[in-house]
Amino acid sequence: AGSAAGGWWIHSRTYRSATNVLAGSRRRAVAKAVGTVGVIHRGMVHADFAQSLACLHTPGPFKIHAVEGSHIAWQRNQVMRQMEGAWVFFLDTDQVCAPDTLTRLLACDRPVVSALIAERHSPFKPVAFRHGKRMTWQEIPSRGLLDVETIGTGCLLIRRGVVGKIADPWFEVGQVSSECAGEDTWFSKKLREAHIPMTIDCGVR
Repeated sequence: AGSAAGGWWIHSRTYRSATNVLAGSRRRAVAKAVGTVGVIHRGMVHADFAQSLACLHTPGPFKIHAVEGSHIAWQRNQVMRQMEGAWVFFLDTDQVCAPDTLTRLLACDRPVVSALIAERHSPFKPVAFRHGKRMTWQEIPSRGLLDVETIGTGCLLIRRGVVGKIADPWFEVGQVSSECAGEDTWFSKKLREAHIPMTIDCGVR
């Protein structure tokens, strides 16, 4: 997965119309969604992201659940509460991904698995933590599965079985170990407490 930068921006209703046509065409043969794609946005999305989402390969019909707002934890919880099918796939609007990203993450057969993503600001450090510290790019293998202690949410696949093992809300924002933490850190903390492993597919970037 990479970051969306430069180029054109479009209103969320425009990309929703395009992707709903794509999803709807797949529902004609099978009405029940196999999974949910969660999109968190503030009303405008980058054209690169919209194209990336429209080209996403899925194993069957899927639901696109787009939640507009500025409270990212609340938005992610709304997607989780209304998920359909066996999984939810979060793709943040500052990311672009290859068409086979979702199918490759599903093939990992892990409860929680992410693409290898970077922070959105320079120096673009990897979002991967082990042994209580952030890993460097040099420490991360070019391919294979890597179990981590904290995982990013920008390109993240969550299986339905995880939802019932952690109490709602799954995502929060606030203090963790005396530091202000984002919703990804809170979610990772709850996963650790529930003894649910977190995995990064290092070959999916």
